[in-house]
Amino acid sequence: MDMHQLEHDTERLGELELNIIASVGNQLYQIECRDDRHVWLLERKGRPQLFRSLDAAFDVLRTLGVKRAFLVETAQSDIPANERTALTL
Repeated sequence: MDMHQLEHDTERLGELELNIIASVGNQLYQIECRDDRHVWLLERKGRPQLFRSLDAAFDVLRTLGVKRAFLVETAQSDIPANERTALTL
């Protein structure tokens, strides 16, 4: 799913669990979207979008109107949401 799709599907945005995935020694970040059946990465031009800073990932989520997301290290991506710390954007 790309950012353009998320911008125009605000109803669905509220139903998604959004994670910021930290990888490569916390130097690259991706935004993961989850619902009851699917998991996908936020894409740009058909490829997963990478961010070089946490602030850049936050800015994208703020643009979409997101108020909360989870920061997850790649090794923790399978931990249930209720066991993770939510970040207020």
